[in-house]
Amino acid sequence: MRIVVVGIGETGRELARVLEQRPETELVLIDIDDDLCAKLAGELDALVVSGDGSDPEILKKGQIDLASALVATTGSDAINTVIAMLGNRLGVEKIIVKLKGFGLRSACREIGVSRIISPQMSAAAEIISVLHGFDKINFSILASGGLRLADLE
Repeated sequence: MRIVVVGIGETGRELARVLEQRPETELVLIDIDDDLCAKLAGELDALVVSGDGSDPEILKKGQIDLASALVATTGSDAINTVIAMLGNRLGVEKIIVKLKGFGLRSACREIGVSRIISPQMSAAAEIISVLHGFDKINFSILASGGLRLADLE
């Protein structure tokens, strides 16, 4: 499975390190920071592309046409939404977007984003679970934010 990750900040870097360990994964990393890309190219078994991930030509350099999944984890909700829109237009089946705010959620749903990840809501749900002594995460806070829940086996 080829996975393209755009935005290699804290979230993207941790995701890349985990995905790199999966033998069935072909990993492509895209970031605008040339120095970071050079460093990651030496550290990770991945195709690393330096450039603006909201530029269709950069996505094509990352072989997005072969991607099974696209993950947009830049620091900008607007840029992540544009990346998702381009991924959808270029035929990527599974698109995952990290959003900090709520403003672009409906736009992401309309353009076919598979999943919207909100680090703040995930952290809040886990903290509430710990505070209330739950041994499992309480997803009621997530549901109130309009997120869909899936049963994972």
